[in-house]
Amino acid sequence: MAPTDEEFAAIMEGSKLIAGDITWEWRDQTRTALIFKIAVESEMGEELAMHGHYIPDKPSLTFALIHESARRIYGLDMGRNHKDAQNRPVGTLHKHYWSEQYMDEREAYVPVDITAPASEPLAVWDQFCEEANIEHTGVMVPPQGRLEETA
Repeated sequence: MAPTDEEFAAIMEGSKLIAGDITWEWRDQTRTALIFKIAVESEMGEELAMHGHYIPDKPSLTFALIHESARRIYGLDMGRNHKDAQNRPVGTLHKHYWSEQYMDEREAYVPVDITAPASEPLAVWDQFCEEANIEHTGVMVPPQGRLEETA
């Protein structure tokens, strides 16, 4: 079941832990996007996961905190336009957060805590984790670049 607004707030305020290294893998044979998925331990006992999606050629970057209900409850998007709940554009750098009314689709805002560009996913990751109260005890292996760089 999807979280209530109060449960979402408690999840975000509580500590979260990602134990282990994060490695990116090519999403498919086209080698245009890299992804990762890793479990997140929550102080609230919720089953959470973190998903990452990176397109180096754009660049486009997404980090999404996924709830056991298989819904994104919090996320950062870079390199993709979006509109907020009032249908106003929020731009290519924005965060989504869960609400019972809109789920995570329409609640979006421009964050002030993300200053690194999408082309620097490790720096963005550090900033994202700090703001989202996530401790990562491993390392994030840098994603390999374009297809021609990995051949």
